[in-house]
Amino acid sequence: MYALGSMMPQTYMQGMMSGQAIAGIVSSATQLIVGYITISSKPKDGESNNELTSGLKIRTFISFLLSAIVVAVTIVMFLSIKKYPIYKSCTNPPSSLPNEVSLDATPVIDNEQENSTDLTQSKSEIRVIYETFLEVKHYCNALFMCFCTTLAVFPSLTAGVISVGGKLGVSLLTEWHFVMFNIGDYIGRFFAHYVEGITDFVFKFGSILAKILVSVVSRNRTSPYYPTRERIYMWFLLIFSYARWLFLPIFFAANLACKPNPIISDPSSKNFKDAWFLICILLLGITNGFIASCIMMVGPKQSKNPPVAGTICGFFLTFGLAFGSIMSFIVVSGAC
Repeated sequence: MYALGSMMPQTYMQGMMSGQAIAGIVSSATQLIVGYITISSKPKDGESNNELTSGLKIRTFISFLLSAIVVAVTIVMFLSIKKYPIYKSCTNPPSSLPNEVSLDATPVIDNEQENSTDLTQSKSEIRVIYETFLEVKHYCNALFMCFCTTLAVFPSLTAGVISVGGKLGVSLLTEWHFVMFNIGDYIGRFFAHYVEGITDFVFKFGSILAKILVSVVSRNRTSPYYPTRERIYMWFLLIFSYARWLFLPIFFAANLACKPNPIISDPSSKNFKDAWFLICILLLGITNGFIASCIMMVGPKQSKNPPVAGTICGFFLTFGLAFGSIMSFIVVSGAC
């Protein structure tokens, strides 16, 4: 899917990324609504606490049913887009073969030549993948770190935060924090579509300022180096993705079930503790969606082979999710 999105204009990639966030909102909101409906469901007297309550069974069933429906609808819609002209133009570019070539004039190739050709083609494909990776390596780094940071703290650590009570204490805080993250994720992915115009203005202003500073500092030097807009944008996303580790000490200070410690240290006022936690979760989601969408919209376009670049970026996205899941065990053990 990422390879297909990389072949199309940025709007389509942004739509695909936003759609993922919308799916998360629907899923988490459903869990929250059903949670409030079944909040009074508790184990009856004589029942073991290890047994699933009827409310939890209903929530689990609805969650899997909704996932199955979404997957089925997605498959149908994906098959339907193959009829659109833009899909055909992107996936079936004009052939570069000359018209004079006849299919009947296919040369006879023996087994040795065929094996040699396959080996050469395999080496060529590996070289293309490696060269494409070098073109987008910094975007892959940022994408990996973005999702690694997210999965290291969410939801393994954040789901362990319990409500501190008070007038504005939030019931079903765990369900609410899933909803807030997905809403923030969608906001970040949505605004990534408009970052192009903003960065154009910032880069033009920064370029003028840099030229003035360089001309003042190095009057006798020739051919000063001015970084391109794409390079500045790339380093901004890379630094931003690493800066998201600053969320870690914030969640360490949250009211964890294993180590109660309200996010605001004043014990006399607990009214807004849950609200501050949910705001931090919202910011975590916004930064996650923003960085991921910006990279997937811009990164593959910087390569000479966007489909391969999109696939590589998708691999590092998945790699970040997997590595972040492993890191979450270390993070949780450090917090508790």
